[in-house]
Amino acid sequence: DRIDESVERAAELLVPLSSPDDLHEVLRSVLREVIEFARNNDHLERELAAHALTRDQVNRMYGSNDVIEIVVQRLELSGALSRAQLRRTEFAIRAAAAIVHRAIGSELRFADMMTMSDDEFIDEVTALISGYLEPVLFGSTDRH
Repeated sequence: DRIDESVERAAELLVPLSSPDDLHEVLRSVLREVIEFARNNDHLERELAAHALTRDQVNRMYGSNDVIEIVVQRLELSGALSRAQLRRTEFAIRAAAAIVHRAIGSELRFADMMTMSDDEFIDEVTALISGYLEPVLFGSTDRH
């Protein structure tokens, strides 16, 4: 199952973070997965809007899971992150997914309006999210 494979890769990538460079590499990989998911599953969001269905109803209809929730659960079980690090990491992943959805997977598609390639888009979101996560995961950094 494609969702299970994405979850497994993301969870494995997020655990061994030991430096800001590792974080940037992981974010780029996760963002590529989220971009692909957003492009391939935009119909789920349209279903939500068109039929006023709840997310739970759409998940039951299409067998979709909250991929981020599964990744966070696996991170929590790994014990690799403190509670504060886990909470901030979950927020950052959800924020990145929301940015991807609005930029690529929604009718807004602001990445198209900005004529950004996927790589340029990934670089920008990586800079934004890593700037938020680096201090909590690695302490103060001079990279700003």
